[in-house]
Amino acid sequence: MYDFDVVLGSIHKPKGLGYDIKEIDFTKIDVYEFMENYFSEIIEMTKSPLVDVIAHITCPMRHIIGKYNIDFDYSKISSITDKLLKSIVVVLDISSLPFLYLTFISTFFVIL
Repeated sequence: MYDFDVVLGSIHKPKGLGYDIKEIDFTKIDVYEFMENYFSEIIEMTKSPLVDVIAHITCPMRHIIGKYNIDFDYSKISSITDKLLKSIVVVLDISSLPFLYLTFISTFFVIL
């Protein structure tokens, strides 16, 4: 085991897909089911003693909203987003797409 100050955890290849998020054609899948599964994986990651900070939890949104211009309503998956927010202590999301991040966070505040 290495002695790191902080370990970031993130998901780039969701379970069952075998490829990176950036390779998914979100027009051909149920984006709500995808995000529920993605957030469930993040919740599992928060239980690991090896991870200190969950990084860029909004990663799929840069593709769903940004690349594919899909209208996404977080209230449709509020049960999983509520669990996610209750399970995390520290989130790091530094993005070159601040609009997506602010939309995501403001939606969470509305849900809560």
